[in-house]
Amino acid sequence: MRTNPGTKLAELTVNERVAFEVDEVVDDAAWSVVVEGTARVIESQSEIDEADKLPLKPWIPTRKYTYVEITPTRISGRHFELGDEPERY
Repeated sequence: MRTNPGTKLAELTVNERVAFEVDEVVDDAAWSVVVEGTARVIESQSEIDEADKLPLKPWIPTRKYTYVEITPTRISGRHFELGDEPERY
């Protein structure tokens, strides 16, 4: 993932265990995936160069140039079919 210096990044110096959630809604379906694992800031230039090649883009167009790698220990997810609320009675 990409981020900026701040509280999220500072927390990694105290505790490398993280949970990262990604959600998406498309038409009449939605999904949510949670990755739990250990995180580290990518600091070597060769790893940064490789990460720059990945299609990682922030949802909000901001400058986020610090990469964090998460090594998963657990991945879980849910898929939802969206629709109208059922009749009450």
